[in-house]
Amino acid sequence: MAWSPEQVQAEVDAFRADPARWQTDYSKLLIIVTGNLDEMYEDLAERVEDCDTDADVFHAMSQRLSVIDVKKALGSRFRPEQVARLGNQHVIYPSLSRSAYQRLIARTCAQYVDEVAVRSGLRIDVAQPVLDEIYANGVFPAQGTRPVFSTVHGVLGGSLVRAALWAIERGAPPGAVLPLTLGDDRKHLCVRWGDAEQRLPVVFELEGLRERASLDFRTLLAVHEAGHGLVYAVLMGTAPQEVRINVASFNGGYASYAPQKAWSRRMLRDVICVSLAGRAAEALVFGPDAATTGAEADRKQATANAIAYVRHHGFGSRVSRTDVTTQQDEDINTDVQPTNAEAEALMCAEAERATALLRTHGDAFRALVQELLTTGTVPAAEFAKVTGIAVTAAAPHAPSGPEPWHARWSAFAGDGA
Repeated sequence: MAWSPEQVQAEVDAFRADPARWQTDYSKLLIIVTGNLDEMYEDLAERVEDCDTDADVFHAMSQRLSVIDVKKALGSRFRPEQVARLGNQHVIYPSLSRSAYQRLIARTCAQYVDEVAVRSGLRIDVAQPVLDEIYANGVFPAQGTRPVFSTVHGVLGGSLVRAALWAIERGAPPGAVLPLTLGDDRKHLCVRWGDAEQRLPVVFELEGLRERASLDFRTLLAVHEAGHGLVYAVLMGTAPQEVRINVASFNGGYASYAPQKAWSRRMLRDVICVSLAGRAAEALVFGPDAATTGAEADRKQATANAIAYVRHHGFGSRVSRTDVTTQQDEDINTDVQPTNAEAEALMCAEAERATALLRTHGDAFRALVQELLTTGTVPAAEFAKVTGIAVTAAAPHAPSGPEPWHARWSAFAGDGA
């Protein structure tokens, strides 16, 4: 600021006259554009409260995303010419898997242990059940890593320091190893030195929410969800992605299934049967009068599928598309009344089939209910072991229905030849 105007002008002129001082070679410049495209993850990104669905389920769903999904998501934010300027080289990060979260938790906890060791000279050995409880309470698959870091800090940030100070006061020498375990009540961490033990209170809120249900209600959930899961496995030939009753994000349970790329006539009947299997299981175990209103959403979905089966897909007695309309120029069959009885008959038949399947596979059904009561969840990888039913987990990258379409084409083509 002490320069005179003349000196400033001279410096500017000298800078402008020397291209080597201001020209930049951009020929080797790599531009990376990063951002969150929630639109391409459909409902995954909005499930911020979901702490129950296994991270591997989210991981498998996000792995199916491609450059097409990126283009569609960008198209909701930018004009076509702007999307074109971003090119086709897109790196899509899938949701983290269960093993990735487990490694992240182990590494983060090890960093806390190392920091305490440097300052106190004591090494604290964090037991695996503590890591498992951090996972159960810290992982929200739709939210990534930040909730995990927060939970690790909340559990270990102060506890390790208090444990080290407690052991030093009792004469623990530098280099001593202190085991840190999870208390039987799962509300305390326990550190030991010699014959002494110190209990350190921690808050695992989600675990408390998962255990809020009474034994009777958990039994109801186990029977209902086992009905869905078992019938799905028998009819589709693949295990459900997950069957769970110890849910924190809402007061209930669920059975989740892999998406399908196409639905055959048989598959639509099967999915109606699966929807009605929860109520069928309740009636079979508890009796018709003790069946609950928890099947309302299932029956609504089954009704929608049965109506579509008869009126929209042409799988019933109607060839024409049938629907209601207020538009004079809409070319549809508006004679909907007869299709109501046909849809009702379809649902009654599938409800009876669901009950028959549960009776036929009674041992597998009982084993599945018992496992849900014991552990609260049955992932796809464990389903065959628990039930004894020879099913496989659905392929995450290329989900497809159980129909052997290509084999049938090959047989048809061979017959034609």
